[in-house]
Amino acid sequence: MLSKASWRIVAGDSGLWAAMLRKKTGWNIKKLLQALLPEVVKQISSIYVDVEGNRPDTCIWGPTSNGVFSVKTAYELSARFNEVPGSPWKLIWNLKIPPRVKMFTWLLTQKKILTNVQRVRRHLSRDPSCPRCHYHEESLQHLFISCPRVLALWRSFYLPKGLINFFSSDFDSWLKENLCYNAGHIRNLKWSSIFAVACWFIWKWRYRSIFEPHFQMPCRPNQIIVEYHLEWDKANNLLKKATSRTQMFLAWQPPPCGFFKLNIDGSRLGLRQLTVNSDYALVVDMINGDWVDSHPMSVLLTKCTELLKNQWNCSILHVYRETNSAADFLAKMGHHKDLGYHELSSPHDQLQPFLDDDKNGLLRPRFVPV
Repeated sequence: MLSKASWRIVAGDSGLWAAMLRKKTGWNIKKLLQALLPEVVKQISSIYVDVEGNRPDTCIWGPTSNGVFSVKTAYELSARFNEVPGSPWKLIWNLKIPPRVKMFTWLLTQKKILTNVQRVRRHLSRDPSCPRCHYHEESLQHLFISCPRVLALWRSFYLPKGLINFFSSDFDSWLKENLCYNAGHIRNLKWSSIFAVACWFIWKWRYRSIFEPHFQMPCRPNQIIVEYHLEWDKANNLLKKATSRTQMFLAWQPPPCGFFKLNIDGSRLGLRQLTVNSDYALVVDMINGDWVDSHPMSVLLTKCTELLKNQWNCSILHVYRETNSAADFLAKMGHHKDLGYHELSSPHDQLQPFLDDDKNGLLRPRFVPV
């Protein structure tokens, strides 16, 4: 029964799906609104339908914006399905810390750090005691929280007031709470990142105390940890490409002599000289030829390029939003209108000031990269 009902929906000129599509007009918004929620109709109507073209159906890769397959998106899609619930990898990935500290933090969350208790379990040692205090077994809880040597290190910091159970929590809760805590700042560094670097130093100094007989813990471990983080942060910022910006004053520019600026039916009104301005650089680039056949909007882009090949002189240029304020206002106003085509016989009351400003050549400031 279900398969028969589905066939009736899509089959024949009188079928439901055929009723949703109308030649030259795309989606039949009224029909869609009778069957679907407005939010769903808005998403459907944003997809251009070529009901009269002869282009064959094409497979596109959905996870990318241009429909072209990429290994990156395939991996992300696979990782999304294989992600373990509660996995902290996203939390660790977003920390602004050195890569080696990220790797260590990941091992720490997975409890893969070889403490003496862990080494005994793996039959790599017979002594589970702490190599520094020699009083307790060296578990993760002891190594990073309760060992007297570590207590002194943590107390050298001004711990955030929100971490009231810092020394009494179990290891899992302690680790998660500190990695998620971003309220406390030390010299513009988040506590979560300082905490991760501090844990890495605890492990590093633990190893040095075992393999370097004359090693002594620093007198001010907190200062060393913060300075290390600051140096890495400074070096990392230097690697980022610095972009200088300058302020420009922009205004709407009238078209060259003999040209018209865009009218939606410009080519059908007999206009032969037309300049199209848009503040959406990506759209301008695509219409000017920077797109592939697998792009989800390829049908609409093909229609645009076919229009440009007509017997007229038409140029499509990118402009800043400050020089396109009237069109920008109309686009934003469309968010509060019903779906479908709207025609204004006269300028909207709130649009007139923008038109007057453009007519008078009003300059608007904008910082642009140089």
